[in-house]
Amino acid sequence: MPASPLESIMEEKKGLLQMQKDLPASPMAALEPRFSAMFLLLLTLPLRIPAKPSQPEISGPSARVQSGATETFNCEAHGFPKSEIAITWSKDGKQLQPELPIVLIVEGNSSYGIKSTVRVSLTEKDINSRLTCHIDYGSTEKPLQQSYDLRDVLRVAPHVSVETNECSPIPLNRSVTLTCIVSNFYPKDISVAWWRSDDNIKRANTGNPNPDGTFSLSLPLTTRPTRQTTSNYTCEVIQASQSPVYVNRVLTFGIQPKGNTNTNANFIELDLFLLSNPGLWIGLLVGKVVTALLLLCLFLRKIAALAREQKDSAK
Repeated sequence: MPASPLESIMEEKKGLLQMQKDLPASPMAALEPRFSAMFLLLLTLPLRIPAKPSQPEISGPSARVQSGATETFNCEAHGFPKSEIAITWSKDGKQLQPELPIVLIVEGNSSYGIKSTVRVSLTEKDINSRLTCHIDYGSTEKPLQQSYDLRDVLRVAPHVSVETNECSPIPLNRSVTLTCIVSNFYPKDISVAWWRSDDNIKRANTGNPNPDGTFSLSLPLTTRPTRQTTSNYTCEVIQASQSPVYVNRVLTFGIQPKGNTNTNANFIELDLFLLSNPGLWIGLLVGKVVTALLLLCLFLRKIAALAREQKDSAK
């Protein structure tokens, strides 16, 4: 009985497989297990990539500090191929003396890092100052450096004063202006307010820039009383996270009553007038000296005349 077509195909496939088994193995087939073992060995070895230094980072105080304080700043960088790393600090181009740096070693000695600390005394002039960290690691490339603006952490307290264009007592129906002067503070955000007794009557919040980088603000208050009274005016200045500063000024409105003989107040006003006019009190002093010299000359002439009279009578 003849074989079916399917059985014929199966028989041919079996014959081809037997022929492939009978062929000799090629040289590459013999080496294939060795290449597989070497590949597995390479996977078990650590992968070493040449270290690339990171840009230095400078950290300072977490909040603003008052001028006059001494603060700590840190400079840190990583990824150096060798431990020979030199780090220096400067402020506006002038070298600073930092503490001894710390060299950091990454696990496996694959790369190195460095950390340095410097202490800086802050002043009002440091609003325009810059701190710079320099790192030289022996590469042919330029040394790494990073800068830090000290204005980012500095706070300068304001100078506060109050001026008036009139002195007490002030006549009724006359305008008087009180000016609260807040000068040389930093940063610019500040709260300035005028209070009369317990009433808030005027407020300002932003200063104007000065050439040195600080800010100033003047807040005038004009009043015109129509009845005799004594009022207490207060200028309140608040800088962020700081205690308020208060400057008071008491003004008396109305003509001074007749019969009030306040001699001490008169002398005080006269002294203030003389101090504010140096040419006047110098003239008064010279006048007193000239008068004294004239009196001395008259006295000496009188003595000389008496002496001559006594001498003539003796003859």
